[in-house]
Amino acid sequence: MRIVFLGVPAWGHVNPTIGVAGELVRRGHEVVYHCGEPHRAAIEKTGAAFRAYEPDAIENDMPHDGDVLGLGRIVVEASRKIVPAILPELRADPPDVIVHDSLAPWGKELATTLGLPAVCSTTTFIFDRRVAFSRPRLLAGVLARQAMHPASVRDVPALLEAITSRESVNVVYTSRALQPFGDEYDERFVFVGPIMRDEPPLDDELAALDAPIYVTLGTLFNDRPAIFRAAADGLADLGHPIVISTGGRLDPASLGALPRTVTVRDWIPQIALLRKATLAVTHAGMNSVNEALYFDVPLVLVPQAADQTWVARRIAELGAGLVVRDATADALRDAAARALQDDALHEAARLVGASLRAAGGAERAADAIVAAATSRSAPPAPY
Repeated sequence: MRIVFLGVPAWGHVNPTIGVAGELVRRGHEVVYHCGEPHRAAIEKTGAAFRAYEPDAIENDMPHDGDVLGLGRIVVEASRKIVPAILPELRADPPDVIVHDSLAPWGKELATTLGLPAVCSTTTFIFDRRVAFSRPRLLAGVLARQAMHPASVRDVPALLEAITSRESVNVVYTSRALQPFGDEYDERFVFVGPIMRDEPPLDDELAALDAPIYVTLGTLFNDRPAIFRAAADGLADLGHPIVISTGGRLDPASLGALPRTVTVRDWIPQIALLRKATLAVTHAGMNSVNEALYFDVPLVLVPQAADQTWVARRIAELGAGLVVRDATADALRDAAARALQDDALHEAARLVGASLRAAGGAERAADAIVAAATSRSAPPAPY
């Protein structure tokens, strides 16, 4: 079977799919993965063939600061360039199924044009009408920050349709328990949990740490030294070593002299560190949240963008984390101290973690993709 992935060139969208591509290759399928050039090595490591988007088609690590309209403009413009560039190749050698990111409308358009089965890969929450309108004040605030009148919430369904490419099969990289309204989604949504990926082992210094507190702002929102510095100052005296990952965009030296209990690196094998962490302080990005909870690690959440605010609220609702609105040293210290001592918080994290571990992972995702190529198509899922 020939399977074509059409990804979004951002690590938060690529990382969850790496293990799935590798699983399909291990089963003997031919996998071709289109994405941005910086992701070549990680994709080729799975055994998949890599195809780079044209350099001017879409920016790598797409900006996503909560501007939903801006993100919509980016992906719509990208589709205008990517579709004509890839269409001749797919027409000449049609795949059995296309797997495209939920933020890749070019994947949906190519599948529709060629009459091919398609699977939507959703690396965040399913974000549709019921989720958007479940928190009207939050939604109104997001739109207001985009210079839109709160009354514009009536336009959100059209906005969602523009940036969310649902299919008759949708692989979702979380669990039903974590997804808002999870039990209300039908069989067209296959919840598989986070996909663990191969990483280098921890170095000797990190491996020797006992029950560290891990601090990360992911790959898009990590150029914020004030938050890292506040974490270093606020968490240093809680009795646990502190490990800060600046994510490669910020020189660790720019944080200045740090307390002796704080270790800062520009990149850290996140999954390996989370296996031994006692608490994670994060921006509430979906991958960081999923991976922390997969290992039963409770969270202190400092959301930086609109979708992360929804994720943070959901984790707080489930009792598995605490949300910090203003990331000062005092606020982070207070939240982390509470989280470390709160048995109910740890138990809630364990229950959510159990749901993520039971979701099926790469094997279930691969099963759904293979089945989509051979089964009779159902109508695409609604927005």
